[in-house]
Amino acid sequence: MDQLIVQVAARSARSPEITKTDGRALRIGRAYDNDIVLADPFVSPHELVLACSEGHWTVQLLAKTNQVLVNGVPVRGESAAVNSGDRITVGRTDLSVFTPDHPIDPTRKLLLSAWIAHGRVGPWLTFGVLLAVCAIDMLAEFTLSSTDLKWKDYGYGGLFSVAIITLWAGLWAITGRVLRHQPYFSVQLLATSLVGFGTTFVLPLADLLEFITSSALLSKVTNYLMAVVFLTILLKLNLFFATNIRNTSRAALAISCVLVGLSYAVQRSSEAEFKAAPEYANAVKPPYAHIGGDRSIEDLMAAVKAESEKF
Repeated sequence: MDQLIVQVAARSARSPEITKTDGRALRIGRAYDNDIVLADPFVSPHELVLACSEGHWTVQLLAKTNQVLVNGVPVRGESAAVNSGDRITVGRTDLSVFTPDHPIDPTRKLLLSAWIAHGRVGPWLTFGVLLAVCAIDMLAEFTLSSTDLKWKDYGYGGLFSVAIITLWAGLWAITGRVLRHQPYFSVQLLATSLVGFGTTFVLPLADLLEFITSSALLSKVTNYLMAVVFLTILLKLNLFFATNIRNTSRAALAISCVLVGLSYAVQRSSEAEFKAAPEYANAVKPPYAHIGGDRSIEDLMAAVKAESEKF
């Protein structure tokens, strides 16, 4: 174990700093005469030394202004043993030590790399898809909800959707520029547009279930579940292109559950504690097609009256 590799944790999108030694002691600190210079104001000019004795490495403390941690545990004495894979925390900087034979993770596949690298996701394709998606969304909203022929309100809604999708993609592009030096604005915009396209045809399923079952609760639960699903898909794509997070699916699911949970909590807090009138399903027509049995207005009013008399 004479050879040792010291890796200074990467900041933002920079590559980690690697220092190799063949048994020679490494001095670490903020002063420029060290072997590893740390630009961290919480590190002493001469903080510590990594030294090898009989094939075993130890960290020897030279200053005690701030505690030095090994794998999150403070070094109590003047020195502590370190092994391959250990993390040394100095001030606000993490150092990882490895031997040359330390196992590494398998290479991750960069999905869509060739497609993106060849510039096939250009701005014209992306904005074309965005406009098409918003036009389809506007048409679907008009078809499902309109009781008149006033297109202006739905046109404003389509322009608002374009602005929101573009802003969302722009924020993730800025995140990617900061974290990976790769903004991928066109890709973020395309991914956001396609997820929005999916919601256009799937979200009305909640209204369809409400129409078939006459259950407002089932519709509400379905809406929340679909919100979690689509938000998870969207965040997974955003995180994949903007960050180096290893498990983007798990992170996206956790964020989606938190956001949807907060939305539910806010909605619940704004509701009245007591409602004198019973809650009914308000779907009087199917959103897609005529599925389910017909009910005359007389039967509907009779059912409403019967339910109200129970209270």
